[in-house]
Amino acid sequence: MKSASCTGSDNPRSTSASRRGWRSLRLVVLVVLVFIAGEAFTRYQLHRMRLASPPPSPLLDEKRAAALASLNVQPEYDTEPDPTLDRDFDVVIRPGLDYRGSLESYAKAERSLWDELHWSYHPNSRLHADFGGEKQTFRINSHGFRSAEFTVEKPPGVYRIVCVGGSTTVAGSTNNTTYPALLEYHLQRLLGTDRVEVINTGISGLTSDGEKQKLATILSWQPDLIVESNGVNDIYYLILRDYLETMPFWKWVLAKSALIAWCFPDIFRPSAAEMAAALREQTMRNLQVIHDQAAEHKVDVVYLSFAYPTPELLEPEEREYFDSNARGLWFRDVDYQTYVDYADLYNEILIRESRQRGWRVIPLHQRILGGCDMFWDTCHTTVVGRVEKVKIIANAIRDDVAAVLAQEK
Repeated sequence: MKSASCTGSDNPRSTSASRRGWRSLRLVVLVVLVFIAGEAFTRYQLHRMRLASPPPSPLLDEKRAAALASLNVQPEYDTEPDPTLDRDFDVVIRPGLDYRGSLESYAKAERSLWDELHWSYHPNSRLHADFGGEKQTFRINSHGFRSAEFTVEKPPGVYRIVCVGGSTTVAGSTNNTTYPALLEYHLQRLLGTDRVEVINTGISGLTSDGEKQKLATILSWQPDLIVESNGVNDIYYLILRDYLETMPFWKWVLAKSALIAWCFPDIFRPSAAEMAAALREQTMRNLQVIHDQAAEHKVDVVYLSFAYPTPELLEPEEREYFDSNARGLWFRDVDYQTYVDYADLYNEILIRESRQRGWRVIPLHQRILGGCDMFWDTCHTTVVGRVEKVKIIANAIRDDVAAVLAQEK
């Protein structure tokens, strides 16, 4: 009886402990299920963001036409057979694809033009793409650039400008609607001469490191002026990627979760102080090298600040699109406001450094203002934005160009 009594008295304790164990297990299972559901939902949201397309703008086509007409330019679609080309591709983007799918299909086709990704294009190559009636022509000259053919030795009496940068320099539906080509047209009209030549050496994804390495080749062409336009590629390819690759292991593990990265984004990106230090240490140092080496060759340099969609001028649907665009094209923890903060920081440092070092800067970010009429994503301008950019640059340098041309008559 005593033994039975002892056994009976132990059962409530055992049952209570078992119940607590089951409760804990159910709680753990519930937390895991909630986390899995949150992770799945976050990844679904990110996927939807990647598919986001610009909100419709019924007047955009008219604005594009008016912008090009103001420079007396029409897009030139280079589609005629050319036996001198080493590579020639004609791509029709499959009908029915969403906006993101069309861009990715074009980007995949564009890789056929590369010799080395984000470093060099294959000389004498061409890509013609048709987006359901909207055409794109991308032609690379014999020097490996999206520019008209030019002689290495500068012709006598010509003012030669070389535009250096990444995709914002090389962008355009046709070669003659990139900003360097439009700048050449506009300066020639303003000055009433064809003795102005503008060479486009933009390479999509190129950083200031790459610009510095290519400078010796550019200087061998005897330019009178180098126009540099970048910044965002350094932030993306040099600073943010380096930060992610060198973060502590525990951060690296947590960063694999879309949900955690979404809820606690500051953990996985550099602070403003860290970003500023990296920009000064890497980008500004490279820009100083470019400035100094150009000065040794008696070549002027102009730096362009970085323009982006203006937050104060965006409609709600535009804001939503640019936020989706930032998270879809950049890192998922970089939303549109963070992107703007980084761009503002770059511009602030560029202008401050220019005052201290004697650089010349054209503050495009203060002049190119707008939303989807000016920008088709967070950094690339529409043709409307490119025409505005060209007019700002031309007005800033026209007197200098005219003075040099007058001396060479």
